[in-house]
Amino acid sequence: MIVVDAEWNPAKQVADLEDVLTKDPDVIMVAPVTPTSASAVIDKIAARGIIVIIAGLSAGTSAYTTNLLSGGEPFGRVGGDFLIKALKGKGNVWMFRGPAGFAEDESRYQGAVSSFKGTQIKINAEVYGDWSYAKGKQLCESLLLSGKPMDGIWFSGAEMTKGCIEVFQEFKKPLVPMTGEGNNGFLRVWKESGVNSIAPVFPSAIGKAQVEAGVALLEGKQIYKDYYSVAPPITEQNRDEYFRPDLNDNYWVPSALPKEKLKELYGKR
Repeated sequence: MIVVDAEWNPAKQVADLEDVLTKDPDVIMVAPVTPTSASAVIDKIAARGIIVIIAGLSAGTSAYTTNLLSGGEPFGRVGGDFLIKALKGKGNVWMFRGPAGFAEDESRYQGAVSSFKGTQIKINAEVYGDWSYAKGKQLCESLLLSGKPMDGIWFSGAEMTKGCIEVFQEFKKPLVPMTGEGNNGFLRVWKESGVNSIAPVFPSAIGKAQVEAGVALLEGKQIYKDYYSVAPPITEQNRDEYFRPDLNDNYWVPSALPKEKLKELYGKR
């Protein structure tokens, strides 16, 4: 297995795919950075008879062998619907987005925006925090100091939520409803701070499913061209079923890994 990281750079991803293609692989698994940036090279790969498995996003082409999709708009709508309920359908919302131009973030954002339609929820600020704790914290501090009205905050990723909660605590500001994500570190902060929140889930097992799909296809088995996974969100009512105080903040929930492996990778030391 050869693994390469596009670092959220569409041009690098295309170059990486071209390079991997020279190694005559049997299967190529790719999560496109944007919906169309890798379309041409995916067409080229498929034309050579190589199995192409897409994960997470649309590829802007139908030339792939199978697509395992999750997250995206349903992820964003979970947070949007939560804020509508928490704010009783009206108020000002800040939007903390991921990397600019990244397809998964755009899909999550559109899911939230679509849920706000027909309500009196107004987007009063929109920033790109790159799914980063440090950048999210810095942007949250800047927005608080700006005095922009805000009744709730939508986040594309929970590392930014963690940073923003700390800012509110440092400024001694009452916590407003904030959306999170299925990450052990966020679940810990959520429980400790008492913030009103919800955690949509992007299943980490989608990587495992990609490999399983590739192996099945190499064995000549028939599988569907498209799969979509919508995992139920984590709520305050079932949060403790997912939070693992014995594991560190880097653990993502839920997981398909066996208990022994979870302890090995994420056990506190």
